[in-house]
Amino acid sequence: MKRLHTLPTDNVILKCLANDTLGRNEDVARFCSIIDSFHECTVVAIDGAWGSGKTFFVKQSKMLLDSFCAKSSLKKAEAASLNNMKSMDNSPYKDLNINQNHSTVYYDAWENDNNSDPILSIIYAVIRTKQVSLHLKNDTSVYDILKSLADCLTGRNISALSDAIKGTDIMDDIKHQDTIKDLMLKFINKAIGTKNKRLVIFIDELDRCKPTFAVSLLERVKHFFTDDRLTFVFSINQDQLQHTIRGFYGSGMNGSKYLEKLFDISFPLPEVNIQQYISHLGFQNKSFTYDKINLAVIRYFQFGLRDTAKFLQYNKLTTYDLVHDNNSRIIYENALRFCLTYITPIMIGLRIHDASKYNAFVRGNYSKPLIDILTASSTLFRQNDFLLDYKEVFKGAVDKLTPSERENVVEVDLVERLTSVYTTIFQKDYSNHDEIRIGDMIFDEYLRSKLLELISPLSKYANINTIVI
Repeated sequence: MKRLHTLPTDNVILKCLANDTLGRNEDVARFCSIIDSFHECTVVAIDGAWGSGKTFFVKQSKMLLDSFCAKSSLKKAEAASLNNMKSMDNSPYKDLNINQNHSTVYYDAWENDNNSDPILSIIYAVIRTKQVSLHLKNDTSVYDILKSLADCLTGRNISALSDAIKGTDIMDDIKHQDTIKDLMLKFINKAIGTKNKRLVIFIDELDRCKPTFAVSLLERVKHFFTDDRLTFVFSINQDQLQHTIRGFYGSGMNGSKYLEKLFDISFPLPEVNIQQYISHLGFQNKSFTYDKINLAVIRYFQFGLRDTAKFLQYNKLTTYDLVHDNNSRIIYENALRFCLTYITPIMIGLRIHDASKYNAFVRGNYSKPLIDILTASSTLFRQNDFLLDYKEVFKGAVDKLTPSERENVVEVDLVERLTSVYTTIFQKDYSNHDEIRIGDMIFDEYLRSKLLELISPLSKYANINTIVI
C-alpha cells in the first residue's frame, strides 16, 4: 500500500504550488513578498505545531523565491512550470513583485545536530547551494577564510567543508587569523557576491534537536550572522522550543522572553484548508455521512497534515470500503451499520490522537468525544439512522408535527440516547441479556469485539492492497 502522507520532495512541493493542495498559495506569496521587503539582517520565525506542514510552507516559499532568481537551483522543467503558474490570471503569483535577487538555502537542523558546531554545518549547506557554489567555484581566496573560521570554531571537522569547495584537505597547519564575526563577513561577501544580493537561509526542525545544539545554533546565528544581506527563516514549534530552552538553561528560564530576543518577527503558520486537502487526497465524498463524520473527527482533534493523512490512511485500510460498499455483507445489521458510520471514525481518531484516551473509550470510561462530535454533528443524522424507533422523535421535533401525529409519540433526548448506545456497547454486562434494543437497533455482547476487529489493520476485512494516491 502506498503511503498517503507524502514527503516534501521538490516534485511534491511543485504540485502543491500548482494545485494549491493545502490552500496556502496566497499565504506563501505574501510571505515571499515580506521576505523580499527586508533590507537588513532579519531573523524570522514560522510557528506551528508538529505535523502542521511547516516544512511544506518553507519549501514552497523557497521554491517560489528561487523562481525569481536568474541562477537558481531549480531544474528547467520546474522553472518553466512556475513561470507558467505566475502567468495565469487567477494565480496569487501573477502580481507578485520580487525585487531582490535571492539565493536560498534549506538547512535541516535535526539532520545536523550531531555536528560539533552549527556554524560549520550551516556554511556547508550554504556552499552546497547552486547559486553560491557556482560563484565560489573559481575563487581560491575563500579557502583561507574557511581555514581560519574553522580554526576559530573547533579546529576540527573541516574536511567535508573544504572538500565541498576544493576537493582536498586544506586544514594542515592552519592558524588563528581573525575574529569569527569578521571571518563570517568575509565569507558572506564571497558567497553572495555582487549578483546575488541577499541570502535567505531556511532553518527547519530546530525544535527536534538536542538542547545543546538548538541553543548553540540560535545564539551563533544571532551573534555572528549579522550582515544586512542575510535573512534567516526558522520553522519552529514555539511551545516545544521553549521546553528545549528550559532544558538547557534550567526550569527558571523564561523561554518565551528568550525567543523574543532572538526572533525579530514571528508568524503563526497559516492554517491548512483541511477540506481542500482531504478532497485532494480523494476522501471527500459529500454524499456519505461517514465522510462527514470523518471531517468532524479531524476538526475535533485538530489534526494537522500528518495526523489527517494517518487518520484517512487508517480508515482506508479498515472501515472505509466496508461503509462505501452498499452490497457489503458485513453491515446488514442496523446496529453495526450505525457503529461503522458514526463510532468507528471516532475510535480511529482517538487511537491517533491519544492512545490512553482510546483505551479509556473502548473500556467504557470515556464517552466525551462521541457525545461532543455527534451532538455537534446532529444535523448529519440521515433519517435518524436507527437511533429512533417509529414512535420516537428527538426533542424539539414535536413542534413540527400535527396534533394527530403527536399522539403516542415519545420524545427522546439526543445526548441520553447516544449515552445509552455507548454504555450498551462498551459497558453493558450481558449476563442477564441476550440482546438489548435501542431505537431501531439491536445490540448484543459481541458488537464491541466486532468493532475492535474491524478497526484493526490485521482484520480479515482490512484492505491492505488498496493503493492510495
